[in-house]
Amino acid sequence: MISACLVIRNEEKLLPRCLDSIKDIADEIIIVHDGECDDGSLEIAKKYNSQIFIQPLVGEAEYHRPFTFEKSRHPWILQIDADEYIDKNDGKKIKELVKSEIIDGYSFLWPYYTGLEYIRKGPFAKTYKPCLFRKEKMYMLGISHEYPRTYGLLEKREDIMLYHMNNYLRYNEANFQAKWVAWAKIQAEQIYNLEKAPTYNIKDLKSLSLYSYYNFMRSHPLLSGFGETLRFLLIYFLRGILFTNLTSYRIAFYEIRYLWLIRKFLTHLKHG
Repeated sequence: MISACLVIRNEEKLLPRCLDSIKDIADEIIIVHDGECDDGSLEIAKKYNSQIFIQPLVGEAEYHRPFTFEKSRHPWILQIDADEYIDKNDGKKIKELVKSEIIDGYSFLWPYYTGLEYIRKGPFAKTYKPCLFRKEKMYMLGISHEYPRTYGLLEKREDIMLYHMNNYLRYNEANFQAKWVAWAKIQAEQIYNLEKAPTYNIKDLKSLSLYSYYNFMRSHPLLSGFGETLRFLLIYFLRGILFTNLTSYRIAFYEIRYLWLIRKFLTHLKHG
C-alpha cells in the first residue's frame, strides 16, 4: 500500500491535476500546507479525502517532508509536488513496483520544464527524481532542495515519467530574483543551523556522509563553492551541454549562480 505525501502552498490551480493523477495509486494522501492557506487548496484536498496538516510558514517544502513521512501509515511512500503528476498508464506500473522484495526506492524520469516546454536534449533532458520509497528503508534531512534517500537499493526507471508543468517561466532573471534568492537565503540558514533541521529515520545525523557534505559547506563556503562548480560543469559537459542550445546554457548559468548565492549567505552568517 502507498501513502502519497505532498507539501503545498496555495496551489489551487495545479493541485487538482496532481491529485487526479494519484487518486488510484495512493491508499492515503497526506498534505501539509506551508503556513496558513490563502486560496482554495484545502477545499480541493478535502475532496480527495486527504489528511491535511497546517504547519508554520517556512517558505519551502523540504523542511516539512519528514513530518509528512511520520504521518504516513503505509509501507511505501510516494513523494510528489503539486505541480507534478503521473500518467495513468505509469500509475499502473507504480502499483507493480511496490511488490518488489529487492528494490527499496525508485527514481522516475524528470526532465526539466522551462515553463513553455520540456528540455529535449543535453544534461537537463535525462534527469531523474527519487520519489517512491519503501518507508522502513528511507531517510531524509529536511533542508531546502534535499530529497529523500534510501539505505537500501535505488533503481532508476526510464519508462516512468514524473511530469512537472508550472504556469510561469522558470529560468529568467525575474523568477530568479522573486524565488531563487529567497530559497538560497532559507537554505543557507538551514545549513548554518544544520543540527536543528528536522529529520526522518536518521538515528545519528553526524554519522552520515550527507552531514559531512553540508558541514564542509558551512565551514568552507568558498572552497565548497569551487568544488561544486567544477562538479556541475563536469556533469554538464559529460551529458552533452555543448551540443544543446541557449536554453540549456541559461539553466546552467542560473544553477551555478544559485549555488554561489547560498555560499554568499553562508559567509554572511558565518562572519556576522
